[in-house]
Amino acid sequence: MRGAIAKHLASVVALSARRPAALLSLVVAAASAGACGGAPPPPPPPPPAARVEAPPPPLPAWTYWEPVEVPTVEGVLAVELPVDITLLGRTPGADARWTAASRALREAVGSRGFAVTRAAHPASRLGDFYASLRDDRVAWVVTLDALFFLAHLALDRALADVDAGRMAPSIATVLRRLDVRLEAEGRGANADLAPSYLVARGVAAVAIALAQPNYVAPPELAVLVDGEKSRVLAHGGMGVSPWLGIALDYSAMSARGAADRDEAHAGWFRAVAWLQQAALALEGTGEGALRAQVDIATARVHARAALLLSRLLAHEVDAEAASAWERVERASELMTGEADDLTPRDLTAVARAAKLDIRNGGWFGDVAAVDRVRHAAARAHPPHLDDGAGDSRSYAAHLDSAAPTGRITPSFRLFAPRQTPDAEVMQSLVFPSAGGLARAEAPPTARDGVRALPAALDVAAWLGSAEARAALRDAGDDAYARYATTLDRLMRARPPAGSLERHRTPYLSMLDAVETWLGPSAGDRVQPGASTTEWRKRKAEVALGAWTALRHDATAMSRVAVAGVRLPPHAPQDSAVPVFVEPHPEAIAKLVALVRQTSRALVAEGALGQDAPGITVLDEVGDMLWMALGVATHEATDLPVPPALAARLAELPARLRALEAALADAGVADVPLAVDVHTDRPTGRVLVEGLGRVEEAWMVVREPQTHRMWLAVGASIPHAELVEPAGQRPSDGAWRARLLADGDPAPTALERAYLVGPEAAAR
Repeated sequence: MRGAIAKHLASVVALSARRPAALLSLVVAAASAGACGGAPPPPPPPPPAARVEAPPPPLPAWTYWEPVEVPTVEGVLAVELPVDITLLGRTPGADARWTAASRALREAVGSRGFAVTRAAHPASRLGDFYASLRDDRVAWVVTLDALFFLAHLALDRALADVDAGRMAPSIATVLRRLDVRLEAEGRGANADLAPSYLVARGVAAVAIALAQPNYVAPPELAVLVDGEKSRVLAHGGMGVSPWLGIALDYSAMSARGAADRDEAHAGWFRAVAWLQQAALALEGTGEGALRAQVDIATARVHARAALLLSRLLAHEVDAEAASAWERVERASELMTGEADDLTPRDLTAVARAAKLDIRNGGWFGDVAAVDRVRHAAARAHPPHLDDGAGDSRSYAAHLDSAAPTGRITPSFRLFAPRQTPDAEVMQSLVFPSAGGLARAEAPPTARDGVRALPAALDVAAWLGSAEARAALRDAGDDAYARYATTLDRLMRARPPAGSLERHRTPYLSMLDAVETWLGPSAGDRVQPGASTTEWRKRKAEVALGAWTALRHDATAMSRVAVAGVRLPPHAPQDSAVPVFVEPHPEAIAKLVALVRQTSRALVAEGALGQDAPGITVLDEVGDMLWMALGVATHEATDLPVPPALAARLAELPARLRALEAALADAGVADVPLAVDVHTDRPTGRVLVEGLGRVEEAWMVVREPQTHRMWLAVGASIPHAELVEPAGQRPSDGAWRARLLADGDPAPTALERAYLVGPEAAAR
């Protein structure tokens, strides 16, 4: 058995000794989308539309997923605690740090096999952190914190190229064609359709004005366009749009991620945020049990506007606009998931099912026909996420269990936000689904007797962390009437492990990788401390850091592309100190497969060319993950790491620094980042997740086969959760400036269990 394992690992070494073609197998060459640095220029005025047939439906995204198998071996000798610290192997650099360390740190390492402490001079880049360990002759370990962040970096760069080369030009084409066509058609509109033409034109015109500062709105739209643009730029919070008559969260349109680097990128972020917020209601107050902001007459105006927009996105009506919209929708669907609201495609399908041809707008003035379509659409596509556009939820001071709580208002959006299962989890674990507060003392998430804000711990508990679930219980944050039953239902709804439904998109694949990390590993036997509660709490905190980066990746148009990525050739080197990888090969294998899936999907679908900068980053990160998988698998199976593979691992600090240098201008090289994940509309508060500067994870690691115990240091990336005013949602730059000025946030309840130092008792 061990001979077969060794043979398999030899093949891993052989593959990892070169930049493997296998890493991008199944990648189909396609024309480059033209990704480049800077915001794309606006397209020229659209030519007359040509009549072409609609393209065939593409393959589902999950067909690009292929699992990476991990060999296992039974009978590996397990490590037992406590560790005799007098027998620890220590390099000269590690010995100097050990001598200077506090007694509490040394005791924690001995009793549980690891501890985390904040560095005296915290690093913001992984390359700098690991290069410092290398230069100081400290044995180092590549942690899952670092590997998850590398996977995020690969996704971020691929999406930056998609934003610049596909999304922005295609959205600009759609908006320009809608602007021209709606203006021309609206001149002869009758009294029934004229208000709907105004609404439809406004959806496009405001987005153009935000993205293109030189845009001059037609006189009949100028006042409304200028008013909406002013409200967006002021990002003052929830307010009723005079144009649409519904509540919009204008604060959600302030530039985030790296989009505040310059006005061009900020403008595109605001434009897409407007389009994602500008919901057209399909039903009004009084229709069933619905509590909507708009009345039935306004819902009909909105429904007709949605039909007008959908008609112009039919291939037989405007092929160029239709093709551009489909490019945007496909890229979003491919990477993140399906739209949460009705899209032009959905509305067209509903009309067709009702025996109505959306290409022929003659029936748009027929109230009975419009009502039939909008009600059918609302029933067929109930949204799962509530951003407040329909004001559909009841926020009374106290929950009345006998009163209907309403449902999320169905709406149509030209470019809709994506529906992801973790977002649905957070939506489902606040009022009204979670029920009323069932204890006297209110936890931080409560407001007026209801759960107004979710917590990141909800997501970790949903993904299987018992420690996250216990932390919620300790804080009283699960003391709501229906919290437990709702969470259990959501956990049961997860597709079974190994199911392709977990990999329909790279977003879902990352969630699966995080869940795999939270589960047991073959490497637990050789990892000191893996049996401790503190280690499992660390795993939950690492999982939340990975999830935070994933949510950051899913924020549309929040990235800055680079013109090219040039990396020096690899130069494997003998290490002066022992080097290791945190042995969780199952999770690392999921990250390898995720990177491959992303490359295959984007290139095969024509979203990126093989020479795009994002593909270069995916290739480089994939190779580093593949190398880490080889080392971790040797460690987990207690087989010696071949010298060639160890030499490649020793090269990691230099490779990280080179990659970070190539991406520095895009603002993504630094680890700290921030993303808002939920809004409490009545109080104007947002839940913000962030990553802090790199901390030091002191670990006892066991050398394969010799079983010698070494003291090594690796990167620990802290996760933070804050509640902020909605108008102060931080961009990455603002978050990093805050950390430099104020220091890192206090540790979370999970991190306090294993963080050693004065910060651990800060709260």
